[in-house]
Amino acid sequence: MLNKLQNSPIARGFTLTILGSGLSKLIIIILTFYCTNRLTKSEFGEYSLLRNTLNMVLCVCALNFSSLCTKFTVEIKTSLDSYYRLLILTAFSLSVCTLLGFFLILLPSNFLESVIGTSNLNSYVKIIGLLLPALMFQPLIEGILKGLMEFKTVGMLQIISSLFFLVSTIVGIHLNGLNGAIVSMLLYYSFYTLISLYTIWKTKPDIQLHFEKSKFKENLPVLSSMIIPVFVMSFIEAPVLWISQLMLAHYSSIEAVSSMSIILQIKNFTILIPSYFFSTFMAFAGKMSVKKEYPSYFNKFSRLIRLFAIYGVSVAIIISMMGNLILSLYGKSYVSDNTGLILSNISIPLLVLIGLIKIDLIIQEHQKQLLYISIGWNIIWLILFFVALEYKAMPLHAFFGTQFIGILFQFLLFWTIYNNDRNRLFPYT
Repeated sequence: MLNKLQNSPIARGFTLTILGSGLSKLIIIILTFYCTNRLTKSEFGEYSLLRNTLNMVLCVCALNFSSLCTKFTVEIKTSLDSYYRLLILTAFSLSVCTLLGFFLILLPSNFLESVIGTSNLNSYVKIIGLLLPALMFQPLIEGILKGLMEFKTVGMLQIISSLFFLVSTIVGIHLNGLNGAIVSMLLYYSFYTLISLYTIWKTKPDIQLHFEKSKFKENLPVLSSMIIPVFVMSFIEAPVLWISQLMLAHYSSIEAVSSMSIILQIKNFTILIPSYFFSTFMAFAGKMSVKKEYPSYFNKFSRLIRLFAIYGVSVAIIISMMGNLILSLYGKSYVSDNTGLILSNISIPLLVLIGLIKIDLIIQEHQKQLLYISIGWNIIWLILFFVALEYKAMPLHAFFGTQFIGILFQFLLFWTIYNNDRNRLFPYT
């Protein structure tokens, strides 16, 4: 069994991913410990709000396209159409980023201040708009490299960029406090993009490709069938999370945004290992689907669903029991947020399974269904959150409690579609 695991391409890809990406995320967590202990809770709230804003914009324009890049790259060897789909996806993402970048640059400062709640971040938002057309390449390139099975390369890029982020932030905070931390964050995203561009330029795929205008036009329908649904889905999910943060700050304080960011980081860390496996498994599941190896495809999904359900429940219990200790690492002022952490942890098992099942939905091209589900669960969450705040619920508790209800709705619909796929493609189980 051990030899079989060691010889498994999926296991090797997962191991390379977790060694590289896992170490990079550990570096980011260490960096967060440093920031929360050197910056005040209010300053870290402003820092988190700006970083979350940048992540929101990147998610809308590029980050959620990473899985599609992996899918198209995997399929290129068997279908030349996927090469043109990848080109169309890149052109679409670049166009959207350019337009959105101009929009951010031209926004009036008084409007930005009224939305964000502080004038300290106005100039940085405009810098983000200027950098955005370049920054979008990093998540797309990462998806392409995963499709090429270059998991070691992806891990190395993440480690190098995270170390740069750590060092530059320590220097930045030492020299200029909050502003230094923000400048180092922008430098990190720029550096990550530059080394990603250099890497993909040096990577030589073992297939020869050339551009044909007619084939490009033939594949333009992929915009309406796959790319635009994913874009609209991103345009809903990321802004809803951002809007909910603004609501949290409005009904509570910027310190509540700081607490929310810390708790989200803890939750995201617990689903880190599964997410690395899913990004690896995506390429291999895509190959099985292309070859119509559905017995193997769905049997692997069944085993993984059982495994990650156990993982999710176990981790949620452990993190809840160790909540005070974990929060104290960020600073004494965060220990009082333990109840919010527990409410956040309830959704961990569902989020892990959603990440796994979503692979099938992407591979089987259920992008429109993903869009409709995204609209549904985010609307439910936002409405419930608003109602809870209006009825004077504790803002941080309301944030994670109502988010769980939305996530549960999302999981049930994902599970229904996955079972329909299984019954349609592999009906003898």
